[in-house]
Amino acid sequence: MMKGETLSEMNNVEEILRKFKLDGPYPQDKYIRYVEKTFGKDGAKFIDLADATLSSGSSLRQLYGRKNKNKDMSLYVSSHCNTSLYRGILNWLSNIAPPESFIELGCENGVLTFCVSDLWPNSTASGVDSIGIAISTARKLSYQFGKSDAKFYVADFAQKDSTADIPKSNILLAPFLFHELLDCPDEDWEYIAENIKQMMFDNSLLITINRFPWPSVQFPRLDSRLSKIGISRISTDALQVGDESFPTAVYGKLGLHTPLGLPEAESTVADPGII
Repeated sequence: MMKGETLSEMNNVEEILRKFKLDGPYPQDKYIRYVEKTFGKDGAKFIDLADATLSSGSSLRQLYGRKNKNKDMSLYVSSHCNTSLYRGILNWLSNIAPPESFIELGCENGVLTFCVSDLWPNSTASGVDSIGIAISTARKLSYQFGKSDAKFYVADFAQKDSTADIPKSNILLAPFLFHELLDCPDEDWEYIAENIKQMMFDNSLLITINRFPWPSVQFPRLDSRLSKIGISRISTDALQVGDESFPTAVYGKLGLHTPLGLPEAESTVADPGII
């Protein structure tokens, strides 16, 4: 049980995971056999691509595209790879008062969006991703799970005004997004920052959960990037999942955000020389 977590909250999270068929991880050999046997050529190609991607450290974009060619394969892979992460995220988010609306940035197949919408059942839920086939899968799964009220959008944050038609949300949830975006060139960040801003009200919050191996360096860089749209880091924390720790931070406009009761951040804006 996580610090501050009640037994009823823990049980609710487990019910949510079961509802969306998140019961992984599985033994690795069982997982590979199931994917290859059940999903045939698509499954075998996905396993081969996953091995090549992980060994080379190359972009995950092609892997996500392959994963989402089949919605059932996408769901099974998410269960194996992400159940523990999603459990940790849901437990962490259970400490936050539900907003009127939220959007998951980089939602991929939408499964975490569904889970959060059950955790916050009265919140309007939506998700956005740059991979069209992933959003197609999210929409299919939304009907499978009775979550058709959740809306999903395709947008490439590095393209001008790509989020102009996406409704604003009270909370922008960005799990494992900014480690991919942080090193984008300045010209891309001009659009990335503005696209994020277009989805925020003045009092909206941006919650980031990060794969930052060097948070003392990476957070100030992200602080500087986001300061260009007038939002600052207002709290920091860490999400502990097994042996892994994921630095988290909440950003908003000082004086306009709703307090979350999380540890406050030091006031930091990076020196332009380290951006």
